[in-house]
Amino acid sequence: MSRINPIQYQGKKILYLDFSGLDKQCILDLCTEAKATVAKEPPKSLLTLSNFTGIHFDNESTKAVQDLAKHDEPYVKAGAVVGITGLLMVVYNTMMTLTGRKFEMFSDETKAKDWLAQQ
Repeated sequence: MSRINPIQYQGKKILYLDFSGLDKQCILDLCTEAKATVAKEPPKSLLTLSNFTGIHFDNESTKAVQDLAKHDEPYVKAGAVVGITGLLMVVYNTMMTLTGRKFEMFSDETKAKDWLAQQ
């Protein structure tokens, strides 16, 4: 089952990226797959929801997610994330600084989807 899924919510298409619980190699693989998927979309057309619940970043996986964020920027209208807690907050803040991207953070997927549907 793919961890990249388009979902419909309140009449909007949201690209769901499920990083939850993945190990380093799976994170790297998902980033590669996500780049190919996103690049098929028109500029500034995507709403994205990324779930980072329960993952552990190392330098390589952090770089891969940063590269994905930079790659996706021309295609994404708005992005939301869930699952950013504890030390992952430090990684998230660093990635946002380095990539120049801004993703809205939410405590649960429903709140994130509600926000995305309004964009």
